[in-house]
Amino acid sequence: MLKVLIAESALELVPLELWSHPQVKKHAKMWGRKPSDLLLDTAYHYAAMKSLEERYRRGRPDILHITLLNLLESPPNKKGLLRIYFHTREGKVFEVDPETRIPRNYRRFVGLMVKVLKKNGTEFIRPANLEEILDENNIWVLHEGGKEPRRVPHNLLAIVGGFQSGDFRETWPGERISLAPFSLTTWSAVNELLCLFKSRSGLPL
Repeated sequence: MLKVLIAESALELVPLELWSHPQVKKHAKMWGRKPSDLLLDTAYHYAAMKSLEERYRRGRPDILHITLLNLLESPPNKKGLLRIYFHTREGKVFEVDPETRIPRNYRRFVGLMVKVLKKNGTEFIRPANLEEILDENNIWVLHEGGKEPRRVPHNLLAIVGGFQSGDFRETWPGERISLAPFSLTTWSAVNELLCLFKSRSGLPL
């Protein structure tokens, strides 16, 4: 079984202090939503985000979107050998049901994630206990400064950063593992992990 935790995802609602910013108000009007019903997104709120702490690692919900699509459509997930979780900047943790159909359309994905964050989950994306997730013997923290893996355990929890820049804010337990001699995007790292799991785990995929 492979478990993947997308940690410190750049996923959050637009903070209250930005609701009155012209850029946010324009985006809200364009999408027919209230500022409180928008995800913080640097593509739309770049100027508004200049006053935010750690703005360089916030406002990229598209990272989670692409990564979830890759995970849910992968052979391990189709075979029932994958469990998917994501962790937000605010410390919320969710488990994504293997049968979940994440909208391919980004605008619909935003609507889904707003619902998840405001209602603390949905039928297919449910709150999860971080301590229980981390209660594993084999944990990899995917990191460009890690070492190359020698073997892939049959039961593995892999933690991958869900942000665009910088290092993890938190100290995550596990062995630091690098899957390439250079930095990878979150979804590329996940794809490399899936291929490695398939080829070296010895599981029939």
